[in-house]
Amino acid sequence: MSPDLRRDLSQSTGVSLTGIVGTGPTINVDTLKPDTLLRRKQLAEALSVAGFPIAVATLSTMASRGGGPPFRLWSRTPLYRWGCALAWAEGRLSEPRSSTSEADTETSRPGHPPETAGAALPVNMEAAE
Repeated sequence: MSPDLRRDLSQSTGVSLTGIVGTGPTINVDTLKPDTLLRRKQLAEALSVAGFPIAVATLSTMASRGGGPPFRLWSRTPLYRWGCALAWAEGRLSEPRSSTSEADTETSRPGHPPETAGAALPVNMEAAE
């Protein structure tokens, strides 16, 4: 690929193509546009640079089991829209806390009710007789 074509593609997509060949800095999240499509490896790196560390293998597992950022397939290649993936990562953040003990009243799994520590289970008196 010619240096001019590499530069033009990099400017139009916001993704440094030097990362594809494994040399130099790869992702500058400040220049990524929300509509930029990223491959899984690029997305893992971009999210990590943005402060949301995640492994390529984790994204792969989430793609097969669910719970990960939305993606589209181009042939067999998953492509992630940067804006959607960043919104997904930000959505996984907890509310601000002033103490680690505040986590005891919340759950770490979205969509599940908080667990109450030490709560007694209701007893069915009729079944006991």
